[in-house]
Amino acid sequence: MLPNSWFPEDVIIYAIEDDMKSWKLIEVLIVREINKYRIENGLKPVSGELNTKLETKIRSDFMSDEEKLSHDGFGVSSRRLKDMGFKSVGEIIAYGYTNGGDVVHAWKNSPSHNRVLLGNYKYLGVSKTDRYYCVIFTR
Repeated sequence: MLPNSWFPEDVIIYAIEDDMKSWKLIEVLIVREINKYRIENGLKPVSGELNTKLETKIRSDFMSDEEKLSHDGFGVSSRRLKDMGFKSVGEIIAYGYTNGGDVVHAWKNSPSHNRVLLGNYKYLGVSKTDRYYCVIFTR
């Protein structure tokens, strides 16, 4: 089950940009592939953002614990991020890929995932646990 609140009620943690030093290599490579694709399509790249990253970790851990690919609980994550001031939130997920290039390629070839990849977003978070991938975009 997803926690009701990731952040204490009296404290809003907000970071404009995460330097990505603590991210797994595969997560950084996924960001690189996403930004390469966005630039090829005339869009600005997205930057890693700490709070968005924390939400992707919650989401991918949840899927891993439940052993199923699911958008269940995304509304909770979206609400938390919007409560922090983000105007728009999108999520793409995947299961079973062995590398970042393949998962981004699959998302590009899916119309609904592709719309999120090329959406009007400024930030993202990426998390991979076991074989579950989660990317959340925010603006």
